[in-house]
Amino acid sequence: MKFKIAKRKLKIPILDFKFCGLSLFLFAICYLLFAIITVVPAAQAQTFSLSISPPLLELMIMPGKSYTQIYSLTNSGQTLTLTPSISAFAPDGPKGNLKFTSQPDASQALSFTFADSRLQLNQPFVLEAKETKEISLKITASPTAPEKDYYFTLLFSSRPAGGRTNTGSQAAGVIGTNILITVSQNGQPVKKGEIEEFKLTNCYIQNLLGWCLLDSFSQPKYAIRLKNTGKTFWKPFGQITTKGLFNQEWQNELRPDNILAFSEREISLATPSAQPSFLIGSYRTSLEFQTDQEGEKISKTLVFFSLPVKGITALLLIAVLFKIIGSKIKSAS
Repeated sequence: MKFKIAKRKLKIPILDFKFCGLSLFLFAICYLLFAIITVVPAAQAQTFSLSISPPLLELMIMPGKSYTQIYSLTNSGQTLTLTPSISAFAPDGPKGNLKFTSQPDASQALSFTFADSRLQLNQPFVLEAKETKEISLKITASPTAPEKDYYFTLLFSSRPAGGRTNTGSQAAGVIGTNILITVSQNGQPVKKGEIEEFKLTNCYIQNLLGWCLLDSFSQPKYAIRLKNTGKTFWKPFGQITTKGLFNQEWQNELRPDNILAFSEREISLATPSAQPSFLIGSYRTSLEFQTDQEGEKISKTLVFFSLPVKGITALLLIAVLFKIIGSKIKSAS
């Protein structure tokens, strides 16, 4: 008996090389577009590098007098077209932030010009790549300028030379230096201040009992807010001194940040001196400072108690747990 063996043709899939080549080509195009969009602007943005010195000018000037300040403007990136301008500002909240404002009285009391006649406010000039330019700014107080503070920022807004407007291919930015001016006839303006807030922020049960309980393993953390009630800015120079029941004593220096006229500012502490790592008992902590190291001392004192709160709480929880376990064992027997 003969058997017929059926012959079947095996179909081997053949790669469509045209389709694969087209896919690879499209993938390469997409990859290049992605690289151009994401990498090129970032690389070109790094070419913008502009710095100005000094970053802050504090000036006291008499009415009718002038003062000239020399600024050093350095361009470490590509050639830029810079436009200088003067903007008045005011304090914005207790964090030390500023906001630009319109102050017509300030523009009437003070005027700003450049010693170089080729430079004009609100008129562009070119600063070449890797160039440093010395700029002399002349500040003149009007003879009738009221005796008070005026706050300005000298700004340099930049764009690449040639005036290109494609934001994806240009380096642009703004840099500024603040100018704090006090107009005073006798050079001795009255500086006034007060302590708006002084408290510890890591207390236990303060709201419940009205006094501060601090954990023995915690270091005191302070909230300090000072208020300038006068017409002239000043810096606080002082410290917080803490004394314990067992003759422990340490100090924390205040950071001397500017507090502008008629404003409040939160003040932080400089690096504290050596203080105990474990606190126990009662402590008196006093904040004391002067405005610009002159005038009367302004102070405030508070008292806090320190106990190992976390340790006591842990022991109480363990005691309660043992009592529950003991009662369960007793009831089971």
